[in-house]
Amino acid sequence: MDREGIGKLWANPPHVTCIAIQRYLALEPAPINKRRRYYGSPIIELAFLRSVDRLLLSELDQDTSAKLQANVAHDTRALVKQGDGIAALPTKLQECDDDAAVLVVIDPSYASKEEWLTIPQTLIDIYRLRPQTHILLWYPVKSYTRPNAMLQKLGASGVPSIALELITTPLELQKNRLNGNGVLLINAPEIVICEVMAAAPVLGRIEATHADRFTCRTLGWTNIWNK
Repeated sequence: MDREGIGKLWANPPHVTCIAIQRYLALEPAPINKRRRYYGSPIIELAFLRSVDRLLLSELDQDTSAKLQANVAHDTRALVKQGDGIAALPTKLQECDDDAAVLVVIDPSYASKEEWLTIPQTLIDIYRLRPQTHILLWYPVKSYTRPNAMLQKLGASGVPSIALELITTPLELQKNRLNGNGVLLINAPEIVICEVMAAAPVLGRIEATHADRFTCRTLGWTNIWNK
């Protein structure tokens, strides 16, 4: 953590105006007395919820689910369910009111190749079931092979999407490691897309592992702007 990732961001906070990074650093202050801790996405999500909002968290692993429950037990807006969250999504979405604002965050482990095949179909199914749903998917980039196949399937489906990627280790220099990250957004407000795009090169300069070499990639399909 000290030499990569958030450790670099703590050591080199950007001196430019970038709203997304400023908000993140406000939630993730540099450690005091060498305490190396940082928040996971559930805590960050809770930080931005309104009092009337609710957060449903699903975790497949039983032990991890128990730890997650312990970490959010203090907040009545959060509910943890142990099980396959992706499989439960259709039922949960059908229970939502049509005019309710719903954000689905999907953060798979990508432990198997099959996930790269099932995830895009899940996104397509969600969009067809409830087109107004906002969706955010995180994915790792070790090479472009699997991300490109996933994005090609989504593009062919007609689901309005935009993918934003940041590669901090040149793919040709090192393989089989986490060289970068991507987020895929469906029904994202324009301001969200603009803020993420603005943050990518700032983070790239800080997080690059080889002489400031980083790559930002953006791919989009029709109707990407939320109206």
